[in-house]
Amino acid sequence: MITKETQSTELLTEIFKGAYFDCHRDSDGDLVVKGEYDIALRSNKSFVTFTIFLRADPKIDVATCREVINKSSLGRFIPRTMYTYDGSMGIIIFDWALFIGDGLSAKDLITAFRLFEQAVRAMSDEIMDQFED
Repeated sequence: MITKETQSTELLTEIFKGAYFDCHRDSDGDLVVKGEYDIALRSNKSFVTFTIFLRADPKIDVATCREVINKSSLGRFIPRTMYTYDGSMGIIIFDWALFIGDGLSAKDLITAFRLFEQAVRAMSDEIMDQFED
């Protein structure tokens, strides 16, 4: 059980490795779960946050990327979707902060993780379809 008192990257690593996910710690100390997408997990006293960073196609202009990302996010609870451009590359960011509350079971964490992964897959497919039109 993940609680405000027990949450840590070590506990998240134990849970995901116990569920047979391929994962490792990155240079920032975050847990990264590998799969179709590399998903970074961060925790604090109140939340576990899932985050995915994807590179946007450099041939597509910034305004079009933002418009498509904003359109695909309308009416969705998860994941939150953002677009940023650093002057040389566009980055699409998907994230979801999962509230720990009085406790979060390992099973609920893994279920939420899979839901997040499915939602990102659906949204990224939808986003790519809009660029192809």
